[in-house]
Amino acid sequence: MPKLPAHVPNQILALLKQGVVEQDAKNAVLGAGGTVIKTSSNGRLTAILIGSNDIESTMDSLRKSNCFESIQLNNVSKHQ
Repeated sequence: MPKLPAHVPNQILALLKQGVVEQDAKNAVLGAGGTVIKTSSNGRLTAILIGSNDIESTMDSLRKSNCFESIQLNNVSKHQ
């Protein structure tokens, strides 16, 4: 299994596709076992807390929802 980059434990970031209803995206997050913890002011970037230990599985589930343009780990900045 490849080593994942340093990231905030149990968190991912997802960018909502244009035209997707925010409630549909929230339902997709809940269905994947996650919880929305923060949304950007424009409503497109969402930080998600994952209840599962299987980050890749959760990310795959969110990709299949077709609500998000991109999904990635919430990487730890090296400039902290």
